[in-house]
Amino acid sequence: MISIGYELLDKVTLKKLIIIPRVDAIVMVAVMGLTAFYDLLFSVSLGLIISAIYFMKKMADQVEDDSNESKLEFMIYELIDTFEDAENFKNKVFIKTIKGPLFFGFSTRFLKTIHAISPKVEVVVFNMSLVPYMDYSGIRTFKDAILYLNSKNIKICLCELNKKNYSLLRELDIIPNQVQEKFIFDSIESCVMWLDEPGNIDGSMQGDSKVYFPSAFTPNDDGIRDVWDIINIEKYENCHIQIMAPDSSIVFESHGYKQPWDGIFNNNWLPKGVYKYVCQLDPNDPEKINGTVNLIR
Repeated sequence: MISIGYELLDKVTLKKLIIIPRVDAIVMVAVMGLTAFYDLLFSVSLGLIISAIYFMKKMADQVEDDSNESKLEFMIYELIDTFEDAENFKNKVFIKTIKGPLFFGFSTRFLKTIHAISPKVEVVVFNMSLVPYMDYSGIRTFKDAILYLNSKNIKICLCELNKKNYSLLRELDIIPNQVQEKFIFDSIESCVMWLDEPGNIDGSMQGDSKVYFPSAFTPNDDGIRDVWDIINIEKYENCHIQIMAPDSSIVFESHGYKQPWDGIFNNNWLPKGVYKYVCQLDPNDPEKINGTVNLIR
């Protein structure tokens, strides 16, 4: 048995016992000691339980760790910076990316983060793109956060829910009782662009015929915001729109704007940057609307 035990020892790991994670080393040494001096089944079972608890804590910490922003998050903040009143938008809209599964290790630190939200915030956006799984305990914590936000009259938007998580939230009546369907978005970029449209944060409605030119769009060929959608432009069938590159060359021109600008010129994707536009809504009216739009990739 001594000979077999010696052969089974992971000698490479033993040599690196000092540099491997402390918890892993403690578990390994504890299992080895209990196996040699007490009982094999007990030691293996205890090792599995400790490892499982430690793994769940690591997953819970991952959910709450916002220190590493993804490439998508950088793009979203770049998009927000193009808004006409970006600082006011940031004060009113709080974006929370949840990273990892929502399970019973989803601790109360998440609720503390929600309770610490600034009183200026009017909308909380939960980016759920990195949530692969939810269990009932995790959803209870998430629901408590939603109920708290509802009590403060703060709107809640959910972005990029996978089908299973969406169905689960519907079965538990979180959708649409606590979060209305109109606040469920396929992508976070669609959500922030929608919130930037006049009246969508505070619930007021803009005039039926008022034209709104979005300050940015993201033609990334992902099927989301791939064209520059001008709100209510369809009411002006004879409008004339020109878009110019930074060197003043015309990269898009349309009468009626039947086919929205897709950020492509001569079958090539245009580079990211700021583009000028000129719009004449009525050919009989010499007045023109001038502005800029940010193309973000």
